[in-house]
Amino acid sequence: MHLYEENRVAVCARDAEPADADRLNWRDAADWTLVVNTASGTTGPWSWPEGNGPRRVVETANFDEWLESIVAGRGIGIVPEVAERRIHHPALCFLPLDGAPPIRVRLAYLPNAGAGAQPALLRRFLDAASTCTHASEA
Repeated sequence: MHLYEENRVAVCARDAEPADADRLNWRDAADWTLVVNTASGTTGPWSWPEGNGPRRVVETANFDEWLESIVAGRGIGIVPEVAERRIHHPALCFLPLDGAPPIRVRLAYLPNAGAGAQPALLRRFLDAASTCTHASEA
């Protein structure tokens, strides 16, 4: 179920070159080294048409490794803008990212999971999520 779309922001080490900029542009991705969380990241080489993304990619296995790789200046990360409110690290800098496609936030569930009262509870949850999403769009 599609809930909403969220803008992307770039994150880099405070003492890295991109931190001097006011903002970055999605079209300039080929010039960046992109740090990608292969376990749960939302942006990676797959986010660009073939040949248009970053030429250099640093893959990490989890969030902590991703974060520390960026802090160490190995490259930049690209995350949903909610991350700017959730990630608090004194060595990081968040930059607006012009021209980036939004990230689609979806709710995934197994429609036939459980028995008894669970299907009714799932339906109520899905209805509530849908109602909240539609209310925020108004």
